[in-house]
Amino acid sequence: MPEEGISLQHTIVAGGLSGLSEHIVMFPLDSVKTRMMSKEIGHLYPTLTSSAKKMFQEEGLWHGFYRGVWPACCSAMPAHAALFSAFEYSSKFASNYTSNQATCTAVGGAAASVVHETVSVPFDVVKQRMQACQFNTASRCVKETFAKEGIFAFYRSLPAALLIGIPAQVVHWLTYRTAKAVTGKTIEERMAADYFLCGVCNFIYYFFFFFNFCIQSS
Repeated sequence: MPEEGISLQHTIVAGGLSGLSEHIVMFPLDSVKTRMMSKEIGHLYPTLTSSAKKMFQEEGLWHGFYRGVWPACCSAMPAHAALFSAFEYSSKFASNYTSNQATCTAVGGAAASVVHETVSVPFDVVKQRMQACQFNTASRCVKETFAKEGIFAFYRSLPAALLIGIPAQVVHWLTYRTAKAVTGKTIEERMAADYFLCGVCNFIYYFFFFFNFCIQSS
């Protein structure tokens, strides 16, 4: 259910902006990670520090660390907005059939994952291929990938993404809701607890996401 005093519209906007800011801030590290895990060029990037140094010296800040950022930004707001709205609507819908808060949260988390992955996976394919230096522009990547592999290429990793994303989101939201219910009594305490719990839950989510990325990159 939506947080008390916060409309669904505000939740959607906040979720979209949080996704956009997350991608922009973390994209350089994501680029390094992608190259280190690439089958084609991974041997050229053995460690985090050597990879970052090589990318900066040979390609500069923008082309080295932000190649493929536009597809990520294009998917960030709609994917995260869809994630939060799907969670709120689905958990509210489930509450019509059960009073068990954990069940409602799990249903919301599963629905959120399905919507989020369906929206973001095609963009992730373009982003990762650009990060791995296979293409210089998003438009060329889309055209050549579609011409050679068809529309299926953009959704090939969707089953794997859902297989990992659904339990990840369920664990994420159950951990957050459960821990939040037992931490903090004043507004200040609850705000501090929220920030801490968001960090913990995101760590749990990205633990699952790492395996998803391995499958997508293979």
